[in-house]
Amino acid sequence: MEKKSLILAGLYLAMFANSLVVTIIFPFASKMVTLFGKADNRSTTGYWVGILTFSMMFGRTTTSPIWGYLCDRWGRRPLIIIGMASIILFSLLFGFAQNMAWALISRFLIGVFTPLDISIRTVLSEICPGPELSSAMVIQSIVYSLGNISGNIVGGIFEDPASKGMITSGIFADYPFLLPNTIASVFALISLILVYPTLHETLIKSRLTQNLIPIKCRSIWQIFTDPLVFTPIIVSVIVSLNSTAFHELCTLWFWAHVEDGGFEMDPNDIGIILALSSIILLFFQKQLYGKLINIIGVVRLMRESMLAAIPLLLVIPIASLFNRMVTTRWIVVIVVCVLWHLLSFINFTTSMVISNNSVLPKERGRLNGLYQMGTAIARAVAPIIFGTTFAFTLENGWSYPFNFAFSFNLMAIFAGLAWFLSRNVPESLENAKIDEDMEVDSAKY
Repeated sequence: MEKKSLILAGLYLAMFANSLVVTIIFPFASKMVTLFGKADNRSTTGYWVGILTFSMMFGRTTTSPIWGYLCDRWGRRPLIIIGMASIILFSLLFGFAQNMAWALISRFLIGVFTPLDISIRTVLSEICPGPELSSAMVIQSIVYSLGNISGNIVGGIFEDPASKGMITSGIFADYPFLLPNTIASVFALISLILVYPTLHETLIKSRLTQNLIPIKCRSIWQIFTDPLVFTPIIVSVIVSLNSTAFHELCTLWFWAHVEDGGFEMDPNDIGIILALSSIILLFFQKQLYGKLINIIGVVRLMRESMLAAIPLLLVIPIASLFNRMVTTRWIVVIVVCVLWHLLSFINFTTSMVISNNSVLPKERGRLNGLYQMGTAIARAVAPIIFGTTFAFTLENGWSYPFNFAFSFNLMAIFAGLAWFLSRNVPESLENAKIDEDMEVDSAKY
């Protein structure tokens, strides 16, 4: 049990580092774009911020099916090691970026060589069987949220330390975005040290294979076109699209001029608000999620939370009415962010559990490859769609509902689509499928 706890600690820390590198860029992305000479005012940074955020998710999109296939062929352990090494190396490369091309390439490479979502989710489903799986997925979601929180904090506080008086000279003064990315690399290094000597391969062995009878496995396309798999995957894609869009829009909205409906905050304030709203939620999200699951079940909870997201997104722009009130605006935007993060957490966790329940254990590597490809596509296009939409509406100076609020209204439309599709998810996916011909060497754990 102690060994299993150590393995889980290493895996959760790897997931923490994996989510941290996603959000670490949000607080300083607009500043980076301006520093690299790609925008000359706060209203036009959205275009390049979207492209910069897109690069990492585009990298994940291009390789996710391949990693999913390799996860079921090579095993889970090699992919986890590759993913952590990738974060260590390419985060540092991004921190040393001196121009936009350098930054784009390094973020793209992080996406290409980081299959941690696929491999860790698959490992958890194998070493945490039965009732433990739902709890493990909840903890994974919480760790992912912690990573998102820490990314906002680290990115907002530790970017450009010289300008904040933290240091006066040295490598971190010469490269203003190196320090936060070095911190991300350190977390990945610690997780690698924990996992490398303790985690054994968990790729499921078949009794049929041992008897020389071949196992028939479905192709990635056959898995994707299975109605039980297709709908949860598409719902997960929309959830990821809106989750990424919200972070993107908050970054741009908080950065924008007051006369445009924004708040004119600096990267430090943006990071603190995004982090603080998530920290407040962490105190009760696991207990609340557990109680809701016990009362109404995973499938119904997913449907209800997606329905609740629609009116919330439609009223969020009202917060701009308080953008000239220093204290009040902080309270309002934190409340808005807490409510959104609660619904996003429920949507993300339930869709992830249901997706894993839709296939047999021997197909989970490919399933999670599909899952990551779909969610990576969503996270790649979300900054482009919503960053461009936000910048375009501000540049043209249109009035409501075609001002900055239009981007949030667009999110509400996607939320409505997710809710509509979730109605087709069968109740049978409340529980995981079991293949009696497959077994894991549980003695190792």
